[in-house]
Amino acid sequence: MEEIKDDPYALAIVTYALHLANSTKKNEALKMLETHRKEDDEGGVHWSAKVGTEKPKDAQQYFYQPRPVDVEMTSYVLLTYMLNGDTVKGLSVVRWLTSQRNALGGFSSTQDTVMALQALGAYAEKVYLPMFNISATVTNGADKHHCNVSAENAIVLQSYQLTNLDDEVELEARGSGVAFAQLQYSYYRTALKDDLPFYCTKEIRELHSGNRLQLDLCCKYAVFSIFYCTSCPDVFAAITMLQNRLRRPELVDCK
Repeated sequence: MEEIKDDPYALAIVTYALHLANSTKKNEALKMLETHRKEDDEGGVHWSAKVGTEKPKDAQQYFYQPRPVDVEMTSYVLLTYMLNGDTVKGLSVVRWLTSQRNALGGFSSTQDTVMALQALGAYAEKVYLPMFNISATVTNGADKHHCNVSAENAIVLQSYQLTNLDDEVELEARGSGVAFAQLQYSYYRTALKDDLPFYCTKEIRELHSGNRLQLDLCCKYAVFSIFYCTSCPDVFAAITMLQNRLRRPELVDCK
């Protein structure tokens, strides 16, 4: 294991495999793996394959999502904890994993989604109580929404759309068992600086007395390499021929 002690991704997989095989080296591998743990300000614990901090721009991109490799290796650690029956350490890992989920319950890619759901399922199996019954109340301003989670509807998603967006949201739960609550929000804002790799403009026009809509979309993309072709056919002639073949898409209002 000395060869992979500095590679948390490989170490996470090997540690899980050693626990599955009940190897005598499993505890040694787990101790080595726990030296790579990272804890956030909210008490969540995860493992990252990247040494050091990420570039500030990476977390500010409009398409930013948690790195799949981090979710995947953290899931292996949670599965290892569940093989040991260690739900105390597993809770901090679950807290981080659930914070990385999107609004549909998945993650960034297929592989990390499969591993994360498997790990969360293993944790749910360990903390399950026969007398599972939780009553939750969501308070949003003057509005209140009540829901009950029991063994009969534990796998059913219950959702509530907030109406008072300027007011605080409070969640109160009572009972026995473990349930997962998630608050999802999205918003749009003006870009602070024009650092996007592409720029698009659109124009919608009505044709034929409003029976048709024509969408004109123009995009430009910032290229990083420009090559000058010295022995190619007439590029402008090729572009002109291509333009003559293209048709503009139209949306037809079927009445």
